[in-house]
Amino acid sequence: MSNYSSAQVAAAVVANVANASSTSSSANNTKNHKGPLPLWEQSETHVDAWVHTTSTLLKTKIPTQAKETQQKLTPETLGAIWKNILQAVSAVRLEEVAAPDATQSGEGNDDNDNDGSPSNKPRIKRRKRVKKKLVDPYNLWVHVKRVKDDTTTATTNPEAMDDDSDIDVPETAGGKLSVLSVGGLLNGMAGIAGGVTKKVTPSDASLGGMKDIPNVDLPLKDLLVLAHAWHRAIQLQVHRDILSSTPRRIQDMLCADLTDQEFSSIRRRIHETVILGKGLHVNDPSDQDPNLATGPSASAHDIEKFKKCNNCGNNDQGEFDVDRKNGDVVCSNCGLVVAESIMHEGSQFRKFEGEVDRNHHGDTPNPLYSNAHNLSTSLSGVTQTSGAGAGGWRSGGGRGGRNYENIIRNAHAYTEMNISQFGKTDRRTRTGYKDQQKKDAFRSMTHTGDALNL
Repeated sequence: MSNYSSAQVAAAVVANVANASSTSSSANNTKNHKGPLPLWEQSETHVDAWVHTTSTLLKTKIPTQAKETQQKLTPETLGAIWKNILQAVSAVRLEEVAAPDATQSGEGNDDNDNDGSPSNKPRIKRRKRVKKKLVDPYNLWVHVKRVKDDTTTATTNPEAMDDDSDIDVPETAGGKLSVLSVGGLLNGMAGIAGGVTKKVTPSDASLGGMKDIPNVDLPLKDLLVLAHAWHRAIQLQVHRDILSSTPRRIQDMLCADLTDQEFSSIRRRIHETVILGKGLHVNDPSDQDPNLATGPSASAHDIEKFKKCNNCGNNDQGEFDVDRKNGDVVCSNCGLVVAESIMHEGSQFRKFEGEVDRNHHGDTPNPLYSNAHNLSTSLSGVTQTSGAGAGGWRSGGGRGGRNYENIIRNAHAYTEMNISQFGKTDRRTRTGYKDQQKKDAFRSMTHTGDALNL
C-alpha cells in the first residue's frame, strides 16, 4: 500500500464506501465506474430518449374519477405535455447585456473651482460591465428570487440595471429539468407564455382563476397532480444518479490523473487488504475461502464479553455480578470467580466543578493506526508558564526561543517518523510514514465526504 499516495487511497476507500450504498453491483462499477450519464449531464436528445424508454413519466396515471379526464389522458396528451416542457426548457438561458457606457466629465458636476470655471480634470471613463439577463419566457425559474429595480432607477443609473449573473442556469437540458420545482414544471406543462403560477409549490386554491389549459386540453387541477408525480419521478432519478456517479465524482476530485484501470486496481487492492485481510500476501495460495471477509474486529471489554461459568454451566448474563472494587466477575449461582483483575477504564479521580482535573487520558486507541502512533507523545507550546513559572526556561521570548522550540519539534517529528527503523538494515517502510499517509487519507476522505454530501 505504500506505493499509492494518500489521495489515491482516500479516493479508493471513499469510492468503495459510496459504491456499497448504491443500488448497482460493485463488480459492474469496478469494471466501468463511470456508467451511464447522470440526468443533470444529459442533453436534450438523451433526456428525450430517457423519457420514452426508461422513465415512467409518460405512463403516469392521474388518480381521478372523472371520466372526461381519463379519456383525455392518453399517450398523445402526455407526449404533447412533454413537448411543451422540452420547448420551455430549451428557451431558458442567460444572455449577456452590456450596460451603457457612463462617462464622467467636469461639466455640470460639483468638482468646479470656486470661481465657477470648469475643472481641468480629465474625463474618467468607466469600463463597460457585462451583465447577464435571465431569459425565461415560460417562467420555469420560479424557485429563484429576483430583485427587480424600477424603470426610473435603471434609466437614470446604468449601474442599477438588473443583473442575473448570480442565477445558476445549467447548460444541459437534463440539468435544467433536474432543478425545476413543481411550479416550474406546471408552467412548462401548460406551455403558456408567462406561466400559470408564480409559486414554487402551488395549490388548488392558488390556481382557481383558470379552469382548462388549451395547449394540453386538461383541467389545471389535474395538470397540477401530474406535475407533482413528474417532479417525484425526476427527483428519484436524480438521487439514483447521485449514488451511481459518486465513485466517478470522487475520482475526479481526488485523483483525476488516474486512468480507469489504475483506479480499479487501487480499489481492488484496498478491498483485498482491508476487507478480506490478505495484506501483503495477496498472491500467496491459501486454503481459506477467498471471499471470506476478515476485516479488523474491535476489541471488547472483559465485562462486555460473553461469560459462561465452568463450574455450574450458567450462561445467563444477568446472573453474573461485577465486583468493581476488586475487579472480579462472580457467578451468582455457585460463587465462582469467572474473571478477575479487570482493568478499570474510567477516570482515576473524581472531578468536581472548580477543581483541577487530575486525570490524564489521551484519545481512544485507533485500531487502524500502529501501536507506536497510539502510544506516541506530542509536544505542546513552550510558554512562560512552563518550567519555573514566569522565569522558566527560555521565558524571555524572542527569536532564539522560537527557533529552539522549532528544533525540538523537528527532532521529535523525525524520531517519531523513523523510530521503527532505527538500528535495522532491512528496507521496510517506516511505520511513522504509514501513519502519516493514513492521516492524510482520512483528512481527504473527510473533506471529500463533506464536499459531496455523503
